[in-house]
Amino acid sequence: MNLSKTFGKSISGRYFSSSEFFLAISIFLGSMIVAPSIAQSAPQSSPDPTTAQTPSAVLYQDPFTPEEDEKDGAINENGYRVLFFPQGDPFTPLLADPRQPTSNISYFLGSNNHYGQFDGTFGADIGIVRWESEVSGINKSIQVGVMGAAFSRFAFVQTATFLESTDFIIGLPITIRYNKFSTRIFFYHDSSHTGYSYTSLMNLNKNTDYGQELLQIIPSYDVTRYFRIYGGGAYRVVGLGFYPSAQDSLIGQAGFELYAPEWKAAYSRAYMALNILSQGINGYTPSEDLQIGILTHRPASWVQFRTAIDFYNGYSPMYDFPFLKENYVALGAYFDF
Repeated sequence: MNLSKTFGKSISGRYFSSSEFFLAISIFLGSMIVAPSIAQSAPQSSPDPTTAQTPSAVLYQDPFTPEEDEKDGAINENGYRVLFFPQGDPFTPLLADPRQPTSNISYFLGSNNHYGQFDGTFGADIGIVRWESEVSGINKSIQVGVMGAAFSRFAFVQTATFLESTDFIIGLPITIRYNKFSTRIFFYHDSSHTGYSYTSLMNLNKNTDYGQELLQIIPSYDVTRYFRIYGGGAYRVVGLGFYPSAQDSLIGQAGFELYAPEWKAAYSRAYMALNILSQGINGYTPSEDLQIGILTHRPASWVQFRTAIDFYNGYSPMYDFPFLKENYVALGAYFDF
């Protein structure tokens, strides 16, 4: 893939160069070298045996010892406990997936469109019940919850702001973790709604809303404490208006996440993530999303905040426009909870 040639024009009207693209990657890699030395200069606390046994830093993005009341639950005879409305999720969010239910706002610094755009998303992943090992905790667990989001895209056309489209998704995720292995099984409903003023303005042939039900399975493996890979796919169970065959309904997805060592003084770490999506309806042409940013977590909490720059090249992630090619660079703020 030649990402550096497909990012679109910047605000000044010129294309982002390859040197600027690789400079961003160099800054990230440089932070991986500098961060450990900064962390070593910070006051060091005595090691916690609970966190020292945690096999995955990718999962354990917030190194703290849970409060005693969080450990309480209905303990069964097999060494597992049951927690209701637990914190966190055995399957950590896919950072570069534009369809990951989270809350964020992103402004497009440049795109292949001749007008300004920004995305606004509100979403959350809420755990309902989790069965976990009394010894290993979340590292050996199964969780059932509710996950959903509203993905909205807006356009600045002349002096007005128009809603391009809003996608709503809601579903039941089952997430499983066994040490470094984790999986998310997600059955969800997706409905897409185009902004009709925008449709008329852009002379788009779109006069109906669109809905579908999908089953997604994404296995994941934490190769090291700083490197995660994942790969799986989804199938459109219902919603074959655009998808006349089973092959058209298949979606492949894969990617990786690379983390720098944590800067303990600021509870932060740099990261780089790549998500690749391939849909049968588009002839399995890949859509790439590369994200580089800083992840910060709140002490003694699973809530995390990210600031990132996003490079996207592929078909629109808004399901009302499945055949629309897009490439853009966006600066965003993300709230994962």
